[in-house]
Amino acid sequence: MRNSWSLAILTLGGLTLSLPLAHAQTEDTNTASDTDTSVSETIEPAESQGKEDKKANAENSPQKKSSSHTIWIENQPHTIEIPQSALQYHQTETYQLAIGQLQIPLDLPTLDLTEPTTAWLPIQSNSSETIALGPLVEHFAQQPLPGTQAQPNAVTITQDTDADTGEAILAFSGQPEGVFVPDYATLASLIGQSRGTVPVRAPGRIRYPEVTLPDSLRQRGITDVIAIGQSTFHGSSENRVKNIIAASNKFQGALIPQGSEFSFNDILEDVDPEDGFVPEKVILHGKLEDRLGGGTCQVSTTVYRTALAAGLPITERNPHSYIVDYYGEPGRDAAIYLGSIDLKFVNDTPADILLQYALDGQEITFVMYGTPDGRRVDMTEPVITYTRDIPDTQFTYDYNLSPGQRVRESEGKIGHDTEMDRTIRYANGEVKTETFVSKYRAKAPEIRIGPKRTTPTKTVTATSTATVAVAPAAPPAPAATPSAPVTPPKAYPVY
Repeated sequence: MRNSWSLAILTLGGLTLSLPLAHAQTEDTNTASDTDTSVSETIEPAESQGKEDKKANAENSPQKKSSSHTIWIENQPHTIEIPQSALQYHQTETYQLAIGQLQIPLDLPTLDLTEPTTAWLPIQSNSSETIALGPLVEHFAQQPLPGTQAQPNAVTITQDTDADTGEAILAFSGQPEGVFVPDYATLASLIGQSRGTVPVRAPGRIRYPEVTLPDSLRQRGITDVIAIGQSTFHGSSENRVKNIIAASNKFQGALIPQGSEFSFNDILEDVDPEDGFVPEKVILHGKLEDRLGGGTCQVSTTVYRTALAAGLPITERNPHSYIVDYYGEPGRDAAIYLGSIDLKFVNDTPADILLQYALDGQEITFVMYGTPDGRRVDMTEPVITYTRDIPDTQFTYDYNLSPGQRVRESEGKIGHDTEMDRTIRYANGEVKTETFVSKYRAKAPEIRIGPKRTTPTKTVTATSTATVAVAPAAPPAPAATPSAPVTPPKAYPVY
């Protein structure tokens, strides 16, 4: 082996240095082009190795033809098998001249830095790997991610007039839903960075259904779907479901004028039996009690998620006191309390917004129709930042129980603090990121116990001077709950 020498021109401010660099070279080695700025080497997959390598691999271990990757598509994880032929990585070498703490990038041809050179010239090199996007994007073109090829159902909105009141009545047909369209180029880059070691969230956008609607709505700027929000209420009682439907009916066809602030409580107004509301459990003063409207917060939570997806400014939102299992992972719920806490947001879109709800089994969907203005919304999953342990069990005496009898009133609940980020990218280039914080208290288990009925004796002196034992009456039991329904106060929570 012999060394050939070349000059590297290095300019520092007004100082120009000519640095001689040694290139190790054999007579059958071709010198790299002077226009190359880095070394790029493709690491071929196992099946493309030479015959000898393939034979050695086959003798020592079975070849791996694919690898598993966990990809989150919207809110669901999927395990995707990706063939090795689609996972090609490029290795890149970069060079720096180290002068003390200063690292100066060098625009140099490919170097074989031998000892005579590095002995007096402090040149360092770094290696990095990037995935070849072409083969991976081509793979997804042939095998798209699950659920991304469906066509969204069309929606038709018609308008009629109420014969009695003369008011306009809107009718909706078609199940509104969006279809996720992945950005495969960005997804390929994320997969290359993770190398299958951590889950990857697929970036993309939602393709909404086509909408047919009357001219009266188009004149208000209502032309397309701008957001969809969903929640499930698995395990809800029959009364809770009735309240969910009764509350949702109040928001069907509601209009939010452009520039106005939406108030959930203003539209809900009340939860009277005349509107279909029935008693169901609510959180009242930290305890569960049967009150009219229990379950209405399922509706406020779904409307909140829709407003988040639309990128609307949230001006008031309150989490529940405790984590409620109906709403899934904590951090995406919205509690309301008539006469007190509310859900509010502003319609800052270019037009009015129309609300629609739909039920599908035990899933509720809210849809916002309006004018798309090009804003893009990205949200992270809620992250737990603090945990509160379950407190000690609370015992309460209940005279309606037999002595010593125990009834578990409620289970304990752990408490959490969570944070969720929402980033809105507007069409004018403005980017806004905000963090939604939720704090949930821990709840102690509650057990009711029947107290013992002891009858201690009391000594009294009779007129005949004889001593007798008189058993006093048992401790008075609390007054029985009246059978007639109790009218709840005007300000009460529903969840």
